[in-house]
Amino acid sequence: MDLIWTDPSGVPQGELSGVTMDMQYGDEGNDFELTHATTGAALTDGCLVGVEDTEIGGRVDGLRVDVSDGHTQTTITGRTWHGILAAKIVQPDAGADRLTVSGDANTIIRTIIGRVGLAGTFTTPTTASGITIKSHAFRRYISVWDGLRMMLSAVGARLDLRYRDGRCSIRAVTAATYGGADGDRRVDFTATRAWTQVNHIIGLGKGELRNRAVSHWYADANGAISQKQTLTGAREITQTYELTTVEGQELSDQTRDKLKELWTQGQVELTIPDDIGLHIDDHVRAYDPVSGVDVDSPIVRITVKIANGTPAIAYEAGAYDWPDDQA
Repeated sequence: MDLIWTDPSGVPQGELSGVTMDMQYGDEGNDFELTHATTGAALTDGCLVGVEDTEIGGRVDGLRVDVSDGHTQTTITGRTWHGILAAKIVQPDAGADRLTVSGDANTIIRTIIGRVGLAGTFTTPTTASGITIKSHAFRRYISVWDGLRMMLSAVGARLDLRYRDGRCSIRAVTAATYGGADGDRRVDFTATRAWTQVNHIIGLGKGELRNRAVSHWYADANGAISQKQTLTGAREITQTYELTTVEGQELSDQTRDKLKELWTQGQVELTIPDDIGLHIDDHVRAYDPVSGVDVDSPIVRITVKIANGTPAIAYEAGAYDWPDDQA
């Protein structure tokens, strides 16, 4: 696995030798460290590194020098492609509450990338993705990384990032589900199943006492969210949600979204093989025919370690934890 480096203008300069690299990306981290033994390769601010046609790589932001017993060890540090996206914010237009988009996902991605000034680092195919976003309102002041993931995950899709010739290609693709847990048994897991959990949320909005804006949302036994209550008595678990600055449709929407975040059929801890080629927001299914436990979890974190040209990849599955909306 060859790690290519570019100058600050994005022009490829060749392959790095003697590389060790540690990178993490997903819902946290989104950065890397690397050392190399390449003669004459002076990686400075703005240089890019990447493995061709993979999402391994990113932008050089700094370095760390360790001196011990007269020997110097220089470590290059930076943000992954995901970290570059995480450092940009989707802002609403002047006078608007939110930025709302619709259309083909690749067109939307290209618009957002241009809007935040990253067209020099990322390219988006001009061909349609085939993934249609009917209407999506970005949360106020959400990062590009979280915002695009949130938009795509709602329609069963994910971001596909690949380093190609000095830039990172970014596009939307359909998310995959790895079902090995009920097939070849390559996934070890510990799963919990919750039959009764928070299924009624009361959004408490603007105002005081009898004049306070209130919104009720409910989940049924299968997790369908609506304003019709089906679980009552001991099966009803209610929680309030403080939203003191909003009312009307905004209060209703935010209350509904909060219940969607809270409602989950279970949790699963998975040990996933490192050779199955998953990506952030792909899914892994954990199934046990004895108990009937069947849980589907997205990949939320990936760690890549490279030593002597050989990568070791570790996947972590979990629940989405999107940032709260901003008033």
